[in-house]
Amino acid sequence: DENEDGFSSTASRFDPNVTFDSDGTAYAVYSTAEGTTSSGLVVARSTDGGQSYTGTTVATDPNDTTIHTATVITRADPNGADDVLVTWALVIPDEDINAALSTDGGATFTVFNGFVNDANQRTFLPWAAVDENGDFHITWEVDLAGTNPEGRLFHDVLDGTTLVDGADNTVTDLELTDFANADSKIPAQPNRGLFSVSSIDIDQSGGPFDGRIYVTYSDRVDVN
Repeated sequence: DENEDGFSSTASRFDPNVTFDSDGTAYAVYSTAEGTTSSGLVVARSTDGGQSYTGTTVATDPNDTTIHTATVITRADPNGADDVLVTWALVIPDEDINAALSTDGGATFTVFNGFVNDANQRTFLPWAAVDENGDFHITWEVDLAGTNPEGRLFHDVLDGTTLVDGADNTVTDLELTDFANADSKIPAQPNRGLFSVSSIDIDQSGGPFDGRIYVTYSDRVDVN
């Protein structure tokens, strides 16, 4: 809502994602762009069932539409407001996966990691999950233009307090065409190439598969 997030009514808003915390608070994350001059990332939270929202700007960038495909997850805190983790891809200047953590229910974001990926690559579409120790697991896709195969899906673990990352682990090499390749076009978006959107979650049921990490992704036409 342009009346609540601090950006103008003419700003574009895109790539939304939503989740709830254990207290019933709703969190919506989305990217913004003010003409061709700046980009932003907003988390809007609602404690009244979506009747009203309070927006917090998590990140800004002086370039146009460079903050993309953000996701938001929460971590229960029995002693106060739940924690909120936001991850996103920053296109310029280095093509990085970023993460930001709030420990006060999304009111402020005070812990950041601006370079989760180990190398400057075309990175996008991060997804996150929290494990039983409170650490965050992130997956994202990389476009390795000029290589065969051209795509790769990575997984990394961020410390639940500091967001310090470990080594990138390859989940799979994807059959992914290059973003600008003529043979990767799809009818709905004829000027854009195919992506493989991954997601991640962790079994915390206490059952026989407790702690097992599940990653889903698509390679052009198949779901894995």
